[in-house]
Amino acid sequence: MTNTLQTPGVIRSNPNSNPFCGPAALSVILRRDVDDCLILIKKEVGDQPIQGLFYPCLLKILKEQGYSYKRVRTFDYTDGNLYLIVFYHHFGVLSNLGETNQPTQYFDNSHPNGTSLLPRMKIEVTFEIKKGN
Repeated sequence: MTNTLQTPGVIRSNPNSNPFCGPAALSVILRRDVDDCLILIKKEVGDQPIQGLFYPCLLKILKEQGYSYKRVRTFDYTDGNLYLIVFYHHFGVLSNLGETNQPTQYFDNSHPNGTSLLPRMKIEVTFEIKKGN
């Protein structure tokens, strides 16, 4: 399967957007506003304040939006892929697209434009994300 994802978007938000990591991770992968991603989350969990999510909920939303995923060993990353990193109590997205002059970038709600450094937190599980089934 060929990954048709291009460089992920930055986290698109405004000052009133939900500040938490789940909507931010979806924003990067789906290339949609945080507010749009929050609507997708609330369709799954109901109309309640979103301050945390279980990762299966995020994976279900990605699948409903036409993405596939597979669990991979942490740090077993290959060029040309996008990864959902599930830390204990946090989500981030790693872009390891292997493009010329484009270093690996990590995105989360604290790094909306990306950074080259992963946070120093214990990783629970990692999923490779691809557009399509």
